[in-house]
Amino acid sequence: MRSSDHNKSLVRRWVTELWNKGNLAMASEVFVPMYVHRTPVATFPDLATFLQMISDFRTGVPDVQVVIQDLFAEGDKVVFRWLLTGTHRGALFGIAATYKPITHSGMTIQRVENNKIVEAWAAQSTRCRPVAVRRCTTQWPRRFPWPSRGRGAKKRSW
Repeated sequence: MRSSDHNKSLVRRWVTELWNKGNLAMASEVFVPMYVHRTPVATFPDLATFLQMISDFRTGVPDVQVVIQDLFAEGDKVVFRWLLTGTHRGALFGIAATYKPITHSGMTIQRVENNKIVEAWAAQSTRCRPVAVRRCTTQWPRRFPWPSRGRGAKKRSW
């Protein structure tokens, strides 16, 4: 199997197992412990923090499903466009259940090293449609670094 095919299979596996099935125990098979996941509003500095966010999200949206719409790989990078759907049935980042469907989309770049995912950069839609969770992407729980630029990062002027 070519490395790009293997890297794509890692991404398919983590989306299917972690997001869609809630099988958090398999995370160590595809991620390094110091996995870093970056979004415009938060940085999850390690795998444990990232898994806690997924667990909290699955508690609020127990029927969550993520569909990979496009998937590309080159070298050590995998890029995928995704669509997340579900029903807001429990507390989610401090917001009581609305029992409304949510739709959330985005793109993620994953970097793979030694057959494991080591870091990611994700960009999401700015709101859920229909709006079941107010400001879905900016309502992160306070225990997560919010906003953060990651370990030792300096403010950038772009």
